[in-house]
Amino acid sequence: MPSYGRFVTQQYRGKAERRLAATALALRLYAADHGGSYPKTLDELVPNYLPAVPTDPFATGSRPLKYSAADPAAPSVYSVGEDGADDGGSTAPVRSRQRASNLGRWDTKDAVLQMKASTLVMSEEEEAKRKAADRDE
Repeated sequence: MPSYGRFVTQQYRGKAERRLAATALALRLYAADHGGSYPKTLDELVPNYLPAVPTDPFATGSRPLKYSAADPAAPSVYSVGEDGADDGGSTAPVRSRQRASNLGRWDTKDAVLQMKASTLVMSEEEEAKRKAADRDE
């Protein structure tokens, strides 16, 4: 019979993943509406993009998911992870023997979703310029 503790952990991970995904989608929509710029805080997403800032299932006291806009072009949103401690969006491995290349979101101190820079929408003119630049290379 499977461990009850593992079942509960998986439930909380699933909740956190769904809330991180909803927040990431709201961030992308916000950026699309604001010329590619992300908000300074998650509160700026409410109420136009989210009804409320999602809570972190691993944080005590119904605290919200964390957000770091240290890199305005590629901010990150994160859960404090299974230990419940906010490590500032740390992607350091939980176990010292793990290789950085094999780490999943739940193998790090905080469960971080990084908003990698990407072109949100290209006009026909931008698409033509990109194709021309690709041909010139």
